[in-house]
Amino acid sequence: MSSFAPSPLAEPVVAADAPENSPRGAPLAAFDATALQLPGDADAPAFAERLQVLRAQFEDRSSYNFMVCDELARRGIQPNSHSVLKVGRWGSSNAVAADVRTWYARLSQRLQAQHAGIPDAARQSANRLLEQLWALSVELSAEPLGQKIRALDAELAAEQAAHTQAQAQIATLVAEHTTAQAHNTALQAQIDRLGLALASETERLNAAQVQYLQETEKLQRNLAETALAHNAALRGAAEELGHARQDFEAQMHAQRQAFNTQVGALQAHLTALQAQADKDRREAALQMDRARQDVREAHARADQAEQRAHAARALEHSLREQLAHAGIELAKAQMVLQTEKESQVQQKQRVDHLEQQLAQQAQAWLHVQTWGTNLPAPSSEDPAPPTPSLNTAP
Repeated sequence: MSSFAPSPLAEPVVAADAPENSPRGAPLAAFDATALQLPGDADAPAFAERLQVLRAQFEDRSSYNFMVCDELARRGIQPNSHSVLKVGRWGSSNAVAADVRTWYARLSQRLQAQHAGIPDAARQSANRLLEQLWALSVELSAEPLGQKIRALDAELAAEQAAHTQAQAQIATLVAEHTTAQAHNTALQAQIDRLGLALASETERLNAAQVQYLQETEKLQRNLAETALAHNAALRGAAEELGHARQDFEAQMHAQRQAFNTQVGALQAHLTALQAQADKDRREAALQMDRARQDVREAHARADQAEQRAHAARALEHSLREQLAHAGIELAKAQMVLQTEKESQVQQKQRVDHLEQQLAQQAQAWLHVQTWGTNLPAPSSEDPAPPTPSLNTAP
């Protein structure tokens, strides 16, 4: 059965570095023994190594050795100069022995000062009542915070799922944009091929027209030379030459008409090719505009997803701040509980007064003992956290 008295071993303190010759037993800031994080086995090498890490936090050697004595006593090892020097490793053997003697003197004083003069019957009843109140207070204080944490975890999971879905949509849009770019590249290649074919056909027609003009000029020169050379011989055959010339001119006219017809057909084909190329360019431009619009919409959706992710990160930061604030509030509650423990010492006078009236109110005390025994015990399924004790260490 635990009691209300604080442990006489819980007095070592931690402070900033100070010279070793500081006054022994000077009051320092109190620390929580669980914060030392020392192994349970004092003979383990990790125990001495952890003490060396904590050594820099003590203002003098005596305070450090007091803490080592406390920890050895908690583990059932009698503190002496040999055991303290073995694990603490600070100071000479004489200095450590003096610190151990001082610790024993202070220990006896603390035990005498912290002795609670409460009858055993009343102490047991009060301990059971305090254990029940402690379990109830812990349960009531932890439940709202746990519900809030679960709700926040659910919201965070939903935001993460939405973010993942947005990333998948962005990847789909990027793939569609890549496909559109490939299609536009193929259309541009086809337009380039048609342009090359049109240029080749135009060059061939120009070459044919130049060749026709050259042949015509050559024929005219030949006719002129033949007419000049054989003017005398051809005078008699002028009529025949006139008919031949008319036939030649008719043939030339027919050839010109055929050439003009061929040139018109080629120009019509060239116009059709140009119209088809213009149509393909317009369609490609429309497809490029649609692709750009799709890309802009994808970027807008990506920005919205990024904003939602930023909001989720802000919410997570806010939740972390709230959890930190809850931890601070819990520390404050623990400090208030420590103050309540200290106030128990002040109630010693009231207990002394009750002892004076014990002989006159024996029947009343029997009623109190019976009431304490009938109180419901804490549930084994939800064990209460460790409670402060009058006679044992916390």
